[in-house]
Amino acid sequence: MRVVRSLVIAFAMYSKIPMPQVDWKKENMRFVLCFLPLVGAVVGLFWYFVYCMMVYVGAGTTARTCLLIALPILLTGGIHVDGYMDTMDALNSWGSREKKLMILEDSHIGAFSVIMTIVYYLLMLAAVSEVRPEYAPLVAAGFAYARSLTGTAMVYMPSNKREGLAYIFTDASDKPRLRIALLVCNVLCAAVMILASPYAGFTATAAGALWAILFCRKMEREFGGLSGDLCGCLILELELVFAIVAAAASFIVI
Repeated sequence: MRVVRSLVIAFAMYSKIPMPQVDWKKENMRFVLCFLPLVGAVVGLFWYFVYCMMVYVGAGTTARTCLLIALPILLTGGIHVDGYMDTMDALNSWGSREKKLMILEDSHIGAFSVIMTIVYYLLMLAAVSEVRPEYAPLVAAGFAYARSLTGTAMVYMPSNKREGLAYIFTDASDKPRLRIALLVCNVLCAAVMILASPYAGFTATAAGALWAILFCRKMEREFGGLSGDLCGCLILELELVFAIVAAAASFIVI
């Protein structure tokens, strides 16, 4: 039952999909991060279904692209977008680590968060609009892979604070089992992406892993470790990486 409660908490926290009420006790949070990739898989399945339906009915590129970009935000409630915006504000302050951590905790948004979010979605708009149907499964699988890589980072990286749900989920987790579960998730996601398109899939999985490593090294240097906001930022950036790879593959017809 604790595994089921962890699943419910994962979907209640990281998606807007209706879930039954459970107690957010430590023993019920041991396996929450195991189900983070599953949340991404559900988002990816919805994304791929909508993509196929829009192509089938002959929807225009603009309508299809805008809907596909909005869909993950609607399904997750924008929780990762919030983390991205907070991270952009903190990084672009060019202040000390203490100042950046203060900005990261500030509930207000600044000019840089707005500017960088606009830039992010312009890049996503450009990428998704170029994705051909044969490479859409790669983007869909990327939603799960992004969360699997982020969950792996949360397990192995230090936290920059001893509070917040990200720290609680990590601290309460059964780390040996969680590491094995996330390793399996990473392998499965990579396999799906490579099966969908061998060359583009391999490029996407390698690019995602490299991006996650570089991101974690930078966040440890800038903030002293990861937090929920930084993990949300990583998820969004990885989703963009996979969309760009799929768009590039579509453009050069690998």
